[in-house]
Amino acid sequence: MKNLIIALLLFSIVLVSGCTNTNTYTSEGVVINMEATPSGVLENSNTLVYVDVDNKDIKTMNRVFIDIYDYGNFEAVKDSSGSIKLEKTVPEEGTGERKCSGGTSPGQCNAEEPLYCDSKGCSWNRCDICGCSSGDCLSTGDCGKLNPCSKFLTDMDVGDVQTLECQLKAKLVPYTPYQTKVSARVRYETNLSVVQTIDMMTESWYQSHELAGTLQRRPKSYSYNDKNLQLDLEFSDEMPIIKRSGKESFVTFKLRNIGNGFIFGIRSADLKIIQNQEILKSCKIDSCGLIPIGKDFPAFTCELSFPENINYLNNYIIIINIKYAYEVREEIPIEIIR
Repeated sequence: MKNLIIALLLFSIVLVSGCTNTNTYTSEGVVINMEATPSGVLENSNTLVYVDVDNKDIKTMNRVFIDIYDYGNFEAVKDSSGSIKLEKTVPEEGTGERKCSGGTSPGQCNAEEPLYCDSKGCSWNRCDICGCSSGDCLSTGDCGKLNPCSKFLTDMDVGDVQTLECQLKAKLVPYTPYQTKVSARVRYETNLSVVQTIDMMTESWYQSHELAGTLQRRPKSYSYNDKNLQLDLEFSDEMPIIKRSGKESFVTFKLRNIGNGFIFGIRSADLKIIQNQEILKSCKIDSCGLIPIGKDFPAFTCELSFPENINYLNNYIIIINIKYAYEVREEIPIEIIR
């Protein structure tokens, strides 16, 4: 009987050491595949965890940070990954007049690290500009302890695959078998770029075409999106927008996270509207940017301004560029045996 128990124990060790567990997360543009070899280990034994990140989007991902942020009942074996600190970047121009809280001038670092005051008078964690007197500069812009299982890339081209390899050591467990989860994430920057045409018409031109039945209308609502972010534009009237005395016209911007990941706040400096002629003005947006509430960002409205030289039917083009940071996560179960 004793020999049978020993034989079964040896068989279980061989079985555990030979297994591989795989989990895959897909967020349309980003595919994360996690693999643990072996997928089950004894206490104080090691397993290798691989995090494969595949950029299946149609755009390059910038400032890509891959890490294992939750080790479960494991600890990272030192020097098991290619962790690097963020390099210091050139400060932005501080041309604004509005100071940040505490009296910090635009373009300067706050005494409270690593807060940086931008040109709008808004404070952001920017250790890549202000540095860290203690700790390391992390991808979030904070100062802290560098994750030993992490990898930073300046960019990832379309179709590029990157792998993070991390060796983990199992801690002691209260009972057996004990299942724990190891979690990884990918944080990156990208942008949504939109081109919108705005049709405007004088009232006299409108009346003549309306009577003749030759007026061609376009919708008042438009929607644009990439794999993660959706922008809805809703004008106060159908196109073409008629210039009438005493009547105000406007457009409302609505942003929504349509992906399965997490989206971060968008700074006002990262939301740019380019116009060949100043059509949009008096945009009611917080000077420090937009912070999401759940899946949705606060909507904001811009007034439509009719140019003085508008003549009959005119078409104007605006380009909207939105730079944002996105994060997707995945986890994999691993069994620990006493």
